[in-house]
Amino acid sequence: MLRLFDGEAFAGDIVSYTISGLLANSPYDLLLDSNLLVSGMLDSFGEASGSFSMPVVAGNTSYFVSAHDATGEFAFNVLFVPEPGGLVLVLVGLAGLFATRRRR
Repeated sequence: MLRLFDGEAFAGDIVSYTISGLLANSPYDLLLDSNLLVSGMLDSFGEASGSFSMPVVAGNTSYFVSAHDATGEFAFNVLFVPEPGGLVLVLVGLAGLFATRRRR
């Protein structure tokens, strides 16, 4: 099982995760689709936890995050990346509002 503590992330966000149910004492790779995010070692229970910085990817899209152990077994989850433009428009709108109020 791969648990992501946030179901969505923007580029640069820190995403925490836990892995369980994979081969004990095995190395693992954590992938975003086919891109390596983290390599690590599972503990004696086949578990690990950590975090990664969300890379820059296309927005308004869901991505598979998967953990693979040495045997090829895997656990996965889905992470949604929202379109970043909406936040920029809100911030620009607020800046315009404050500028208008100062002029009066």
